[in-house]
Amino acid sequence: MRIRTVRKSCKMTQEQLAEAVGVGVTHISHIETGNNIPSLKVMIDIINVLKCSADELLCIEVNAARPLFSNWIGDLL
Repeated sequence: MRIRTVRKSCKMTQEQLAEAVGVGVTHISHIETGNNIPSLKVMIDIINVLKCSADELLCIEVNAARPLFSNWIGDLL
């Protein structure tokens, strides 16, 4: 996961991220080092706090996803 890289680009410390997400600093550290896998709730909270996308954090290239915004605009037209 790229949580550490994105967190640092946001100029945020582990302590700040942990407080914003509502978990301990040790938990954030273990997630960043790959020693713990975050729950879905914690992952979503991290994504929201860091204002990024899941694929950006997970280093996953999403090929099969439908662009929601494009479909929404198409439906309106």
